Amino acid sequence: MIKKIIKKIFFSIKKRNSYSKYLIKNKEILIRKLNEECMELITEIYKNKKKKIINELCDLLYHLIIVIIKYKIKYKEIKKKINKPN
Repeated sequence: MIKKIIKKIFFSIKKRNSYSKYLIKNKEILIRKLNEECMELITEIYKNKKKKIINELCDLLYHLIIVIIKYKIKYKEIKKKINKPN
């Protein structure tokens, strides 16, 4: 199920709306947005508000996928790292 959600987000971003393009071209802004979304997610986790946690998680996922696109990270690279024991 999660894989479907991520795929859907990924392909919608791949169409590259203007905001996505803007983030891809502006590393500093992308970094700021990642930081902001992480902090918002942490805040909602602390407050224990599931609905808001989901909203912030989706925002962070969006920005993480922008990073994947910007740096041309392949699925197999991520999968390899996830499956690799520490």
